[in-house]
Amino acid sequence: MKSSRICALAACTLGSALLLHAIDTKADPSPAEIQDIIKRFTQKETEFAAARENYTYRQTSKLTETDPPGGAYEIVEEVSFDDRNRRTSHVLHAPVTSLTNIVMTGEDEQDMRQVMPFVMTNDTLPEYNVTYKRREKVDEITCYVFALQPKVLTKDRKRYFEGDVWVDDQDLQIVKTYGRSAGYLRRGEDQQFPKFETYREQIDGKYWFPTYTYADDTLQGGWAYVPIESPKGEIACHVVSDGGTRPFRVHMRDPGFNHLQSVPIQCEGGMISDVVVAVGSLDPVMGGVDR
Repeated sequence: MKSSRICALAACTLGSALLLHAIDTKADPSPAEIQDIIKRFTQKETEFAAARENYTYRQTSKLTETDPPGGAYEIVEEVSFDDRNRRTSHVLHAPVTSLTNIVMTGEDEQDMRQVMPFVMTNDTLPEYNVTYKRREKVDEITCYVFALQPKVLTKDRKRYFEGDVWVDDQDLQIVKTYGRSAGYLRRGEDQQFPKFETYREQIDGKYWFPTYTYADDTLQGGWAYVPIESPKGEIACHVVSDGGTRPFRVHMRDPGFNHLQSVPIQCEGGMISDVVVAVGSLDPVMGGVDR
Protein backbone atom coordinates (compact mmCIF):
# COMPACT_ATOMS: atom_id res chain seq x y z
CA MET A 1 0.00 0.00 0.00
CA LYS A 2 1.52 3.25 -1.11
CA SER A 3 1.02 6.29 1.07
CA SER A 4 1.93 9.94 0.79
CA ARG A 5 0.60 10.99 4.19
CA ILE A 6 -0.18 9.28 7.50
CA CYS A 7 -3.52 7.50 7.45
CA ALA A 8 -5.44 4.68 9.12
CA LEU A 9 -6.87 1.63 7.44
CA ALA A 10 -9.82 -0.61 8.28
CA ALA A 11 -10.90 -3.70 6.36
CA CYS A 12 -13.59 -6.19 7.23
CA THR A 13 -15.47 -9.20 5.91
CA LEU A 14 -18.92 -10.45 6.85
CA GLY A 15 -19.61 -11.42 10.44
CA SER A 16 -18.65 -10.14 13.84
CA ALA A 17 -16.86 -11.37 16.94
CA LEU A 18 -15.70 -10.15 20.33
CA LEU A 19 -12.95 -12.22 21.90
CA LEU A 20 -11.67 -11.81 25.46
CA HIS A 21 -8.14 -12.84 26.43
CA ALA A 22 -6.76 -14.42 29.58
CA ILE A 23 -3.49 -16.20 30.26
CA ASP A 24 -4.04 -19.92 30.81
CA THR A 25 -2.36 -21.36 33.90
CA LYS A 26 -1.89 -24.90 32.60
CA ALA A 27 1.62 -26.17 32.04
CA ASP A 28 3.17 -25.59 28.65
CA PRO A 29 3.59 -28.65 26.41
CA SER A 30 7.00 -30.23 26.01
CA PRO A 31 9.07 -29.63 22.83
CA ALA A 32 8.00 -33.02 21.47
CA GLU A 33 4.35 -32.24 22.19
CA ILE A 34 4.69 -28.84 20.52
CA GLN A 35 5.93 -30.44 17.31
CA ASP A 36 3.04 -32.90 17.43
CA ILE A 37 0.55 -30.06 17.95
CA ILE A 38 1.96 -28.17 14.96
CA LYS A 39 1.72 -31.29 12.80
CA ARG A 40 -1.86 -32.01 13.88
CA PHE A 41 -3.23 -28.48 13.56
CA THR A 42 -1.70 -27.97 10.10
CA GLN A 43 -3.35 -31.24 9.03
CA LYS A 44 -6.70 -29.94 10.34
CA GLU A 45 -6.13 -26.66 8.51
CA THR A 46 -5.37 -28.60 5.32
CA GLU A 47 -8.68 -30.44 5.65
CA PHE A 48 -10.46 -27.14 6.28
CA ALA A 49 -8.89 -25.53 3.20
CA ALA A 50 -10.17 -28.39 1.05
CA ALA A 51 -13.65 -28.27 2.63
CA ARG A 52 -13.90 -24.50 2.17
CA GLU A 53 -13.75 -24.98 -1.59
CA ASN A 54 -17.25 -26.52 -1.37
CA TYR A 55 -18.80 -23.49 0.38
CA THR A 56 -20.24 -20.29 -1.06
CA TYR A 57 -19.82 -16.98 0.72
CA ARG A 58 -19.91 -13.22 0.28
CA GLN A 59 -16.95 -11.05 1.25
CA THR A 60 -17.10 -7.32 1.91
CA SER A 61 -13.90 -5.29 2.11
CA LYS A 62 -13.97 -1.67 3.28
CA LEU A 63 -11.16 0.79 3.77
CA THR A 64 -11.55 4.27 5.24
CA GLU A 65 -8.96 7.03 5.64
CA THR A 66 -9.41 8.64 9.04
CA ASP A 67 -6.29 10.63 9.94
CA PRO A 68 -6.06 12.86 8.03
CA PRO A 69 -9.68 12.50 6.85
CA GLY A 70 -9.87 11.24 3.30
CA GLY A 71 -11.87 8.92 1.12
CA ALA A 72 -12.92 5.28 1.12
CA TYR A 73 -12.60 2.04 -0.82
CA GLU A 74 -15.17 -0.75 -0.90
CA ILE A 75 -15.73 -3.96 -2.81
CA VAL A 76 -18.30 -6.74 -2.32
CA GLU A 77 -17.53 -10.11 -3.90
CA GLU A 78 -19.52 -13.34 -3.98
CA VAL A 79 -17.83 -16.73 -4.36
CA SER A 80 -20.18 -19.39 -5.72
CA PHE A 81 -20.54 -22.03 -8.44
CA ASP A 82 -21.76 -21.63 -12.02
CA ASP A 83 -24.07 -23.93 -13.98
CA ARG A 84 -21.15 -26.28 -14.70
CA ASN A 85 -20.28 -26.47 -11.00
CA ARG A 86 -17.14 -24.40 -11.48
CA ARG A 87 -16.05 -22.14 -8.67
CA THR A 88 -16.40 -18.48 -9.63
CA SER A 89 -16.05 -15.05 -8.03
CA HIS A 90 -18.30 -12.13 -8.96
CA VAL A 91 -18.05 -8.49 -7.95
CA LEU A 92 -21.47 -7.37 -6.70
CA HIS A 93 -20.64 -3.85 -5.59
CA ALA A 94 -17.57 -1.71 -6.25
CA PRO A 95 -18.15 2.06 -6.14
CA VAL A 96 -15.50 4.38 -7.50
CA THR A 97 -12.71 4.73 -4.95
CA SER A 98 -12.34 8.11 -3.31
CA LEU A 99 -9.03 7.50 -1.52
CA THR A 100 -6.87 10.62 -1.36
CA ASN A 101 -3.93 9.73 0.91
CA ILE A 102 -3.10 6.15 -0.07
CA VAL A 103 -2.98 4.05 -3.23
CA MET A 104 -4.36 0.51 -3.35
CA THR A 105 -2.00 -1.96 -5.01
CA GLY A 106 -2.31 -5.52 -6.27
CA GLU A 107 -0.60 -6.70 -3.09
CA ASP A 108 -3.33 -5.09 -0.97
CA GLU A 109 -6.09 -6.87 -2.90
CA GLN A 110 -4.21 -10.17 -2.66
CA ASP A 111 -3.82 -9.69 1.10
CA MET A 112 -7.56 -9.16 1.58
CA ARG A 113 -8.37 -12.36 -0.29
CA GLN A 114 -5.59 -14.67 0.93
CA VAL A 115 -3.46 -13.36 3.81
CA MET A 116 -6.08 -11.82 6.11
CA PRO A 117 -8.14 -15.07 6.10
CA PHE A 118 -4.87 -16.97 6.63
CA VAL A 119 -4.91 -20.80 6.56
CA MET A 120 -1.83 -22.81 7.61
CA THR A 121 -1.72 -25.98 5.51
CA ASN A 122 0.80 -28.79 5.06
CA ASP A 123 1.98 -27.07 1.86
CA THR A 124 2.63 -23.70 3.53
CA LEU A 125 4.18 -25.07 6.75
CA PRO A 126 7.70 -25.49 5.27
CA GLU A 127 7.66 -21.78 4.33
CA TYR A 128 7.46 -20.62 7.96
CA ASN A 129 9.41 -20.69 11.20
CA VAL A 130 6.83 -21.69 13.83
CA THR A 131 7.59 -20.83 17.47
CA TYR A 132 5.45 -21.74 20.47
CA LYS A 133 4.79 -18.74 22.76
CA ARG A 134 2.25 -19.62 25.46
CA ARG A 135 -1.21 -20.92 26.36
CA GLU A 136 -4.01 -18.37 26.42
CA LYS A 137 -7.80 -18.31 26.72
CA VAL A 138 -9.73 -16.49 24.02
CA ASP A 139 -13.39 -16.04 24.92
CA GLU A 140 -13.28 -19.13 27.18
CA ILE A 141 -11.51 -21.16 24.48
CA THR A 142 -8.14 -22.50 25.64
CA CYS A 143 -5.60 -21.93 22.89
CA TYR A 144 -1.99 -22.48 22.01
CA VAL A 145 -0.33 -19.30 20.70
CA PHE A 146 2.27 -19.66 17.95
CA ALA A 147 4.42 -17.01 16.24
CA LEU A 148 4.85 -17.39 12.47
CA GLN A 149 7.75 -15.89 10.55
CA PRO A 150 8.32 -16.43 6.80
CA LYS A 151 11.66 -18.10 6.16
CA VAL A 152 12.25 -16.40 2.81
CA LEU A 153 10.41 -13.63 0.97
CA THR A 154 10.51 -14.97 -2.59
CA LYS A 155 10.91 -12.67 -5.58
CA ASP A 156 7.79 -14.03 -7.29
CA ARG A 157 5.71 -11.47 -5.30
CA LYS A 158 4.07 -14.17 -3.20
CA ARG A 159 2.39 -12.82 -0.08
CA TYR A 160 2.99 -14.22 3.41
CA PHE A 161 1.53 -13.85 6.89
CA GLU A 162 3.77 -12.63 9.71
CA GLY A 163 2.44 -12.63 13.28
CA ASP A 164 0.66 -14.79 15.86
CA VAL A 165 -2.02 -17.46 15.55
CA TRP A 166 -4.29 -18.83 18.29
CA VAL A 167 -5.02 -22.56 17.94
CA ASP A 168 -7.92 -24.19 19.81
CA ASP A 169 -6.41 -26.93 22.00
CA GLN A 170 -9.45 -29.17 21.41
CA ASP A 171 -10.30 -28.78 17.71
CA LEU A 172 -6.68 -27.91 16.82
CA GLN A 173 -7.80 -25.22 14.39
CA ILE A 174 -6.88 -21.56 14.17
CA VAL A 175 -9.51 -19.36 15.86
CA LYS A 176 -7.69 -16.03 15.59
CA THR A 177 -4.73 -14.42 13.82
CA TYR A 178 -2.95 -11.14 14.51
CA GLY A 179 -0.14 -9.71 12.44
CA ARG A 180 0.58 -8.20 9.06
CA SER A 181 1.23 -9.33 5.52
CA ALA A 182 4.75 -9.53 4.14
CA GLY A 183 6.36 -9.98 0.76
CA TYR A 184 9.40 -9.20 -1.33
CA LEU A 185 9.73 -5.55 -2.34
CA ARG A 186 12.03 -4.35 -5.08
CA ARG A 187 14.72 -1.80 -4.32
CA GLY A 188 13.18 1.65 -4.11
CA GLU A 189 9.62 0.30 -3.77
CA ASP A 190 7.69 2.09 -1.03
CA GLN A 191 4.78 0.07 0.35
CA GLN A 192 3.33 -0.27 3.84
CA PHE A 193 1.00 -2.88 5.23
CA PRO A 194 -1.17 -2.49 8.36
CA LYS A 195 -1.48 -4.90 11.26
CA PHE A 196 -4.80 -6.73 11.37
CA GLU A 197 -6.84 -9.15 13.48
CA THR A 198 -8.90 -11.95 11.95
CA TYR A 199 -11.50 -13.84 13.97
CA ARG A 200 -13.05 -17.18 13.09
CA GLU A 201 -16.41 -18.75 13.89
CA GLN A 202 -17.50 -22.39 13.90
CA ILE A 203 -20.11 -22.25 11.16
CA ASP A 204 -20.96 -25.90 10.46
CA GLY A 205 -20.10 -27.39 13.86
CA LYS A 206 -16.83 -28.76 12.48
CA TYR A 207 -14.63 -26.09 10.89
CA TRP A 208 -13.68 -22.60 12.03
CA PHE A 209 -14.23 -20.10 9.20
CA PRO A 210 -12.65 -16.61 8.98
CA THR A 211 -15.62 -14.26 9.31
CA TYR A 212 -14.25 -10.92 10.46
CA THR A 213 -11.05 -8.96 9.89
CA TYR A 214 -10.30 -5.57 11.40
CA ALA A 215 -7.33 -3.26 11.00
CA ASP A 216 -6.87 0.16 12.59
CA ASP A 217 -3.29 1.17 11.99
CA THR A 218 -1.22 4.21 11.14
CA LEU A 219 0.92 3.85 8.05
CA GLN A 220 4.02 5.79 8.91
CA GLY A 221 6.55 6.40 6.22
CA GLY A 222 9.17 9.02 5.58
CA TRP A 223 12.88 9.58 5.87
CA ALA A 224 15.52 11.19 8.06
CA TYR A 225 18.85 12.80 7.17
CA VAL A 226 21.33 13.23 10.05
CA PRO A 227 24.68 14.99 9.40
CA ILE A 228 27.67 14.63 11.76
CA GLU A 229 30.97 16.51 11.73
CA SER A 230 33.99 14.32 10.98
CA PRO A 231 37.74 15.12 10.61
CA LYS A 232 37.41 15.48 6.83
CA GLY A 233 34.04 17.15 6.68
CA GLU A 234 30.41 16.20 7.04
CA ILE A 235 29.40 12.54 7.19
CA ALA A 236 25.67 11.85 7.03
CA CYS A 237 23.19 8.99 7.34
CA HIS A 238 20.03 8.87 5.21
CA VAL A 239 17.37 6.44 6.52
CA VAL A 240 14.10 5.63 4.72
CA SER A 241 11.20 3.97 6.57
CA ASP A 242 8.37 1.84 5.22
CA GLY A 243 6.41 1.90 8.48
CA GLY A 244 7.94 -1.30 9.86
CA THR A 245 10.35 -1.91 12.72
CA ARG A 246 13.42 -2.08 10.48
CA PRO A 247 14.77 0.57 8.06
CA PHE A 248 13.69 0.08 4.47
CA ARG A 249 16.87 1.71 3.16
CA VAL A 250 20.03 3.10 4.80
CA HIS A 251 22.63 5.17 2.94
CA MET A 252 25.86 6.57 4.44
CA ARG A 253 27.21 9.70 2.75
CA ASP A 254 30.97 10.09 3.20
CA PRO A 255 32.69 13.53 3.15
CA GLY A 256 34.71 12.40 0.16
CA PHE A 257 31.53 12.13 -1.90
CA ASN A 258 30.74 15.80 -1.33
CA HIS A 259 34.33 16.88 -1.98
CA LEU A 260 34.45 15.15 -5.37
CA GLN A 261 31.52 17.25 -6.59
CA SER A 262 33.96 20.16 -6.92
CA VAL A 263 36.29 18.35 -9.36
CA PRO A 264 34.47 19.52 -12.55
CA ILE A 265 34.72 23.13 -11.38
CA GLN A 266 38.42 22.82 -10.53
CA CYS A 267 39.28 21.22 -13.86
CA GLU A 268 37.24 23.52 -16.06
CA GLY A 269 39.47 24.88 -18.83
CA GLY A 270 42.39 22.72 -17.73
CA MET A 271 44.07 19.61 -19.08
CA ILE A 272 43.39 15.92 -18.40
CA SER A 273 46.56 15.72 -16.33
CA ASP A 274 45.10 18.39 -14.01
CA VAL A 275 42.39 15.93 -12.87
CA VAL A 276 44.94 13.90 -10.90
CA VAL A 277 46.18 16.99 -9.06
CA ALA A 278 42.63 18.23 -8.42
CA VAL A 279 41.48 14.92 -6.92
CA GLY A 280 44.68 14.59 -4.88
CA SER A 281 44.24 18.03 -3.41
CA LEU A 282 40.88 16.99 -1.98
CA ASP A 283 42.38 13.92 -0.26
CA PRO A 284 39.14 11.86 -0.55
CA VAL A 285 38.68 8.39 0.93
CA MET A 286 37.57 6.60 -2.23
CA GLY A 287 36.30 3.60 -0.29
CA GLY A 288 33.61 5.79 1.22
CA VAL A 289 32.52 7.50 -2.00
CA ASP A 290 30.44 4.62 -3.40
CA ARG A 291 28.66 3.68 -0.17
